[in-house]
Amino acid sequence: MKKAALLIAGLLVTILCSCGDTTGKEPLSKDLTTVADTIATVDHGTSDNQNIKKQPKGVFNGYKYETLRDGTLVIIGYEGSEKNLVIPSCINNTAVKKIEKSAFYGNTMITSVTFEKGIAVIGDEAFFGCTSLCDIIIPDSVNAVGYFAFAETPWFNAQDDEYVIVGDGVLLKYNGKAVSIVIPSIKDVHYISDSFRNCKNIICITVPDTVKIIGAYAFAGCSSMTTINLPADIMYMSGTCFDGCINLETINN
Repeated sequence: MKKAALLIAGLLVTILCSCGDTTGKEPLSKDLTTVADTIATVDHGTSDNQNIKKQPKGVFNGYKYETLRDGTLVIIGYEGSEKNLVIPSCINNTAVKKIEKSAFYGNTMITSVTFEKGIAVIGDEAFFGCTSLCDIIIPDSVNAVGYFAFAETPWFNAQDDEYVIVGDGVLLKYNGKAVSIVIPSIKDVHYISDSFRNCKNIICITVPDTVKIIGAYAFAGCSSMTTINLPADIMYMSGTCFDGCINLETINN
């Protein structure tokens, strides 16, 4: 495990150093750059980034929100009684960009959720334990989804594709049983959520060049994994993405 920790530390240093070197590389999209700037709001819900420090609260149609320093809004909770939610991307002519960590955690009344186009980030455990939540519509504006965002919901449990991809290339869940995995680049995955958590049978994973961000606990608990092949120009990796990968020996980047 110490060897794996050293490998990961070295890789993170390489990523940080390469972020300033754009020679010969295609520029990242504005949306992905925005996600990178505020990624810690998904990775454990905290950040020192000034954009995350919040201003006074408000309530709109039951949605509790706060104003970020960049002027956009984040929904932090819900005190209404509606079962079928349409979460707004604009409140009082101000854009809503994010659903905060645990915003709807354990709400057993909600049966459906539609995110209006414009929302970009769904935080950790945002809808965890919403045990009546069967229908969700996620627009292609969503480019980051935190860990356990929809865990313990009927909707999440019903997603049975081998690769469950939502929004703008967010790999939300992996249902396969393969020992060696090559994530298909044809699906244009940009962001890996906690998709492979506790996939104990996986030995080797190859991540395609399309992936720029690896979120919290992405490969956590992959205790049989010995090798992972990562793209050279990955932009961000969570410090917890390899938690519990006790046999990880090789990280190719």
